[in-house]
Amino acid sequence: MASIEVMKERARIVGRFNLSARRDPKHRALVALAAQKVGGECHVIPVAPGEDEAEVLRRARKVADGKPVIIVTEADGELYTRLVNGESNEAE
Repeated sequence: MASIEVMKERARIVGRFNLSARRDPKHRALVALAAQKVGGECHVIPVAPGEDEAEVLRRARKVADGKPVIIVTEADGELYTRLVNGESNEAE
């Protein structure tokens, strides 16, 4: 299980993404695409700095249940997103 600090950082990142998805057309379009592929709401997986990529993909696959998810990271104050297929873990 992740430390409290990592969980707080994940929450902060996903909170920023949620706000951005309402304001930024690029993020809004990504959420709409993921939701369309899923047929409803999509999952967002936040990644704290320093987290192991293999662990993040394992977590995404577990949550995804075979459907696409959005992985959100932050570097230098900027949000970066990837739409990942939950089955094969290949970026789309």
